[in-house]
Amino acid sequence: MAKTTIADGIDPEILTDAVQGAFRGKNAFIDSFFVRTGAVTIDGSFPESDPRRIGSTIEVPYFGTLGPFVPNPDGNAITPQKLRQTSETAVVSRDSLAFEVTRWAENGWKGDPYQESARQALVQAGRAMDKRLTDALVASGAMVRSRYATSSIGADNYLDWDSVIDARMMWGDEDEEIVGMVMSSAAKGDLLKLKDLDGRPLMVTSMKEGDFDRFAGLPIHVSDRLGMIGGSTMGAIVAAGTSPPTVTVSGTPTGPVNLVIDILTGGALGAATFRFSTDGGITYSATMTTGASVPLVDTAVDSLVGDNGESGLTAVFGAGTYNADNTFSASALIKSRTALLKRGALAFWYNREALQLLTDKDILADSKLGAMHLYAAAHRYRRLPTSTKPGVVIIEHNVSSFIGA
Repeated sequence: MAKTTIADGIDPEILTDAVQGAFRGKNAFIDSFFVRTGAVTIDGSFPESDPRRIGSTIEVPYFGTLGPFVPNPDGNAITPQKLRQTSETAVVSRDSLAFEVTRWAENGWKGDPYQESARQALVQAGRAMDKRLTDALVASGAMVRSRYATSSIGADNYLDWDSVIDARMMWGDEDEEIVGMVMSSAAKGDLLKLKDLDGRPLMVTSMKEGDFDRFAGLPIHVSDRLGMIGGSTMGAIVAAGTSPPTVTVSGTPTGPVNLVIDILTGGALGAATFRFSTDGGITYSATMTTGASVPLVDTAVDSLVGDNGESGLTAVFGAGTYNADNTFSASALIKSRTALLKRGALAFWYNREALQLLTDKDILADSKLGAMHLYAAAHRYRRLPTSTKPGVVIIEHNVSSFIGA
């Protein structure tokens, strides 16, 4: 357990006041993309009794849709419609933040770290909400436009201007109030490379701090939680050097991997050593030994390779003699998704009263504990009021832009 010690010097009572003051009287999630664009409706009235049911399914209430106006000639009467409040379901979640402060740390610091701590608590609460909303955004049942064939990868399957317009047209004549797009960083990289016939970028990058870049007129939010989906694979291995033996790779890449396997010392299978890179040779793993089947996991402390050392891949080294100039490379063939959102497409129902800093004493360690708990339910509406369609369209597409590509 990580503890704040005398070198950190934070008084938990003052910190409590600072954090509570930061959350009081303002929206704790105001910096979120979903909040700033209006894509989410936030309600802090989550009942006190519901947080105890973490993981359970609850009803998220909202107003249903009235029918259209109908012709009503003189002398006739129409049947009144009822504006009914309907409900959909969402799962209760809890995200928590905790720390521990020893007695000697309470007054061990000069300066005022409390305002910064309160700011960071706000940021982390917003990130927790964004994570839950992103999961709800791509949950099963979304309206999807696929840009790729089941077994083919082609240049026309990447995210581009036309694919965004095609997705927008899935709303038909209800395409008003589209407030933004959420995409992976690799997908944004593809869009940044697009230019018109005069070489001008199609993406409008913001020069104003805190503002969003735009594509096809829509603000962009980047979240790698919308990254890879089923069907992502590795391309064919390209071998180089003196008489290279056969090497193949299996598994699903953890991200947009540009793999390089570099033989360091030559020799027979089981004796030759190698290192691997997931960014095209910019950063390498620790030295490893060849074998019939070797998981490509970097054992170096605090690895910068892959996802904390994980690549999701296994290298199969064929029999033969490896030479120090042998390399084997392959790029991931990534399938990703991008979401278009309308105003009010999502809901975030949380317990405002429970989102506070709680402190207590650990008598065994003579320290003080602090914790915050965000009880909430994130939800993507099946369809919006006054609309016949959902508020979210998902584009499934390939990705080409990543480090080393």
